[in-house]
Amino acid sequence: MKAQIIFYSAHGHIYKMAKAIEQGVCDVEGAEVSLSRVPELGPDDSRAAKAGFEHVPIAQPERLVEADAIFFGTPPASETCARRCAVFSTRRRASGSAML
Repeated sequence: MKAQIIFYSAHGHIYKMAKAIEQGVCDVEGAEVSLSRVPELGPDDSRAAKAGFEHVPIAQPERLVEADAIFFGTPPASETCARRCAVFSTRRRASGSAML
């Protein structure tokens, strides 16, 4: 089973939850897991550096079709996902990935 964990975290809290999910998925025999993050909308990626997860690669929408399971983590934003995640989702649809 191939699993992707994609998250957006402004201050590191969602990153910590994503890491916990990653650890749990790794406990499943035969599971392959990748952890990636949704980028900031602008060129400044300093939030990731300040929160300690700048080493995590940026999520690529076209790679979603490779996964058997996808975990998507976002802080709440007015009862919906953070705008950065909505932009990522739009890019996913534009890349031709199937709807999830």
